[in-house]
Amino acid sequence: MQAKNMGKDYTNENFPVASLLFNKKNRDVVVSYYKVARFSDDIADCSKLNTKEKINKLYEIKQRIMSDRQGESIYGDARSRLTERGVSIDRLTDLISAFHMDVVGRDYDCWDDLVEYCKYSANPVGRFILDLHGESDSLYCQSDALCSALQIINHIQDCRQDFHQLRRIYIPGEFFYGDSEKKGDMFLIGNANYLDMSVKKLADKNRSLLAASSRLPLLVKDIRLSMWINSVHTIATELNSRISRLGICERRHKLSGSGFVVLGLRGAMSAALSSGRRYRG
Repeated sequence: MQAKNMGKDYTNENFPVASLLFNKKNRDVVVSYYKVARFSDDIADCSKLNTKEKINKLYEIKQRIMSDRQGESIYGDARSRLTERGVSIDRLTDLISAFHMDVVGRDYDCWDDLVEYCKYSANPVGRFILDLHGESDSLYCQSDALCSALQIINHIQDCRQDFHQLRRIYIPGEFFYGDSEKKGDMFLIGNANYLDMSVKKLADKNRSLLAASSRLPLLVKDIRLSMWINSVHTIATELNSRISRLGICERRHKLSGSGFVVLGLRGAMSAALSSGRRYRG
């Protein structure tokens, strides 16, 4: 079975996943983790599968993560790599739970509903990265804030595609202008202004998560990781700002190659300089 978007890999994501800032040993684990997450996400989004088939396949993936041996499948490889590095497989199986939520569908009435979803769909990734680098679990709160902010930016960018192709709406009802009982109307031709007002309002709220995670690069011990986190945070802050000011109906805010590099380098260098001052102090 060929799932939708199976051609997409970690180099095509909105935010850097297996960064070259990671050493090769860590990068290989990240790629292994990503392969399972990407395939599971594609199963949840596959237009050729019905709801029951998707649920069954996601259940099978979760079982294989826990049972397959290394070398037997991408699931066994990911579990073995995580176990060898002392990382809980919950960091991976929690993502499968989020994909299950996507398949069965749910309404997000308020901000807290969306943040609760991000607890499974995004936050495990940040905790996985911290665990992989041997960082303290005291940083989970800041990491959760950044990962949730990234997830929300992606939901805003993809909201029209998610509705028209998958009939999913992640924008909470409290942020909708107009009749919240008819959320789908926001995505109809002629309602672009209402949709823009809604996503701008959500992006404004998302600033609180970016603010809550702003010190994370200064708190991690690994300098390479600090540079990567600051790059991601810098890029996310710029994208969120653009959405807050301009909405999404005129354009999908995706940085050009040069813009992505410039912002990423700015964030990385800022973190490197801060780390240098920290260690000299």
